[in-house]
Amino acid sequence: MISALKTLPAWIKVSVYFIILWLGTLLAGTVTILNDFSFFLAIAVLVAMAFTGSLPQATIGCGFFPQRRQHLIQFAAGLACGICMLLVTAFITFLLTGDSWQFNHHPSLPVILLTFAFCLWSAFVQEAVFRGFPFQVMLQRYAPWIAQLAIAIPFGLMHVKQGMSGQEIFTTMLCTGMGSLLFGLAYIRTRNLMLPIGLHCGWNYAQALIPRTQPGSTPDSLVIVSGDVADYNFLNVIAPYLLVVSLAIVLLLFMGRNLRQPQPSTVTHPFRERP
Repeated sequence: MISALKTLPAWIKVSVYFIILWLGTLLAGTVTILNDFSFFLAIAVLVAMAFTGSLPQATIGCGFFPQRRQHLIQFAAGLACGICMLLVTAFITFLLTGDSWQFNHHPSLPVILLTFAFCLWSAFVQEAVFRGFPFQVMLQRYAPWIAQLAIAIPFGLMHVKQGMSGQEIFTTMLCTGMGSLLFGLAYIRTRNLMLPIGLHCGWNYAQALIPRTQPGSTPDSLVIVSGDVADYNFLNVIAPYLLVVSLAIVLLLFMGRNLRQPQPSTVTHPFRERP
């Protein structure tokens, strides 16, 4: 049975993978206790195991965990870059909207630490689910742009919420799609999930503590933003994000050629299909 699953075309494997994840989403919407990142990670690992034949190939083979010092460096670099990207985006938005901001003089250290832990877990699960088995098996069989598109669409749909307007859905798909391209390129350049996890975690963590807009401010934010919500439009809020992410993609394209550590020629990829 396992050998038969391994011989399926890559597009069928990935289609089945996301159909099962979608069914899991429906189940989690009905059974509240299942609506947790752990549940979706478990589904992703089990489906990947069905196609690869073993737990190590479905996890370690996907680069879920750092296996050498360079991977930890990539995670740290991604974390720093993700935070810097958010800071630049927020600064541009503040200039365009005229929002005022001030430091929170009474931040809660436990909340700051718990926020980081949550953002790290969230980023790990999302990257493992989307840039793990499905993305990597697509890369083994198709051109990178096909693999990127195949993952960007479901990644964007994951962020679409019930009750969104058509414009909100478009904006969400556009922004998350650009983020997916960045994270996917980070994997392509390193062949490991540590850099995309770092980028993803750094951005989300910084955004939780330093909101770009007034509605994002909470008593636990490091920065409290005040401004007129009427000034929030595509040019002021979305365009700075798209600009910064686009620049990051360009930098990875032209400056990230030496990020990948050479691998011994005897090592075979767990998802490589036989001709």
